[in-house]
Amino acid sequence: MTAMTDTPTYEELAARVRELEATVQQQPPPSSELLTGIVDKGVVGFYVTTPDGRFIWANQAFASILGYDSPEQLKAEVTDIQTQFFLDPGDRRHFRETLERDGSIENFECEMRRRDGDTAWVSENACCRRDPDGRITAYEGMLFDITARRQAEQKQEEAEAFVALLLNSLPVPVFYKDRQGRYLGFNRAFETFFGKNREELIGKTVVDINPSELARIYHEKDEELFTAGGTQRYESRVQNAKGQMRNVIFDKSAYKGRDGKVAGLIGTVLDITDRIRMEAALKKSEERFREMAELLPGAVLESDAKLNITYANRMGMKLFGISDDDIAAGINGLDWICPEHREKAARRVAVRKHGKTVRPTEYRMHTRDGGEIWVQLNASPIVKEGRTTGFRIVLTDINQRKQIEKERENLIAELKAALAEIKTLQGIVPICSKCKKIRDDQGYWNILETFIQEHSEASFSHSICPDCADKLYGHEDWYRKLQDKS
Repeated sequence: MTAMTDTPTYEELAARVRELEATVQQQPPPSSELLTGIVDKGVVGFYVTTPDGRFIWANQAFASILGYDSPEQLKAEVTDIQTQFFLDPGDRRHFRETLERDGSIENFECEMRRRDGDTAWVSENACCRRDPDGRITAYEGMLFDITARRQAEQKQEEAEAFVALLLNSLPVPVFYKDRQGRYLGFNRAFETFFGKNREELIGKTVVDINPSELARIYHEKDEELFTAGGTQRYESRVQNAKGQMRNVIFDKSAYKGRDGKVAGLIGTVLDITDRIRMEAALKKSEERFREMAELLPGAVLESDAKLNITYANRMGMKLFGISDDDIAAGINGLDWICPEHREKAARRVAVRKHGKTVRPTEYRMHTRDGGEIWVQLNASPIVKEGRTTGFRIVLTDINQRKQIEKERENLIAELKAALAEIKTLQGIVPICSKCKKIRDDQGYWNILETFIQEHSEASFSHSICPDCADKLYGHEDWYRKLQDKS
């Protein structure tokens, strides 16, 4: 006998074929009882009907598929196959026309009505039985229940429709490819972004539809993903529907087939051109801000939301005696504020975080060398995407002003003390129109000179005016003589 590893000759193969043929011829044909058992107890429905739609014979499987207890019940109750079974009468007409024209029909699928009113999807293979004159006397066929398969297909179709709806609702271009890099599908945003329809893309590769320098990058990246599996993210450039070059981020993920091997990829294209442009503009704006801040005579600081200092201009570093290295090591602005002012500062920070306006505030602050300075603080929030991410702070050195204010307060206090020692009369003083006594604060009436002496530094010497002298002494001779001499 020839070894398994040797190649058999033609003569050896021919001899083996003759042995097999002899073995087959020695086997007895299947008995009619065996065939009958297979038909009666199998899951495939067998039937024979008249061309006009009445049953001649059916097996149990056929009756069960359509909801009947037995073939006898089926034959007794069904008198018109077209009206009793077929949901769409057109299916029955198509079935008969094809069968009578071609003599047979295969894999004819339609939906039929069961005895209980439910429906079942079936697949039929049938042929015509003819008499010696060639006239059709019956239809013979097999019926398969494919309801479960059609339901699964319907669920699959619904799932695919849902996925398509979901993908088309996304504003980001989405695509998927097979292992050879050929496009299998994409959403509407992809078509709009690249200005191509399904007919132009399905089955094509990046090499077919992109400029060569870009296609080479995309192809290499796809191959990396197919080899390594997993996910992939990278920045690149693409040409959009208007022929413009756009900056994008590709996010891709490999998917596996039933054999567990990478079968393709799905990816998204995020256009970041506007973001890059805005970032560049922001960077220029920040550079201008820093340049202007360095020219200001006051201290300018930036911090994060927790008041950790992230930037200080030249005057800020000079004011507090710090350097870039100190900022990099970590400095919190609240630590500079004297303890008695920290709570107030924390409250005002919380208010500013919520976008409310706070008037400029004065604080006493520490410097790195242990000294103290007075500053006026103005702060505005740095808001990104609706959230406060930090603060821009301007500090004005008001030490000199505070010193002047202190000196002024001291001077005012000295003046008040000096004035307190000077006795003066002010306001309305009640005086009797008759006797000219004055009423004091306690309600007592005092002689005029006594009241004035008590409420001022004045003192009195007594004399008499000419009018009073005339009234008192005008009738006296000595007074008249004195007047005559003067």
